[in-house]
Amino acid sequence: MLHDHLAECLEKKGLYRRAAERWAKVMVQLSDDQKRKVAAQKRAECLRKARRTPVSPVNLT
Repeated sequence: MLHDHLAECLEKKGLYRRAAERWAKVMVQLSDDQKRKVAAQKRAECLRKARRTPVSPVNLT
């Protein structure tokens, strides 16, 4: 299992864009392809969570 303390702390705080950036930095530093794949998946998950939900129009009538 791949762990990065800083990225995981950022995720716990809900700072998903920053966590995704951290996972990208971790991914570059890894030499093992399998670990790189795991880091890429964690980054993708953070980016998915960081997406804002579309705002539905409010009916004011």
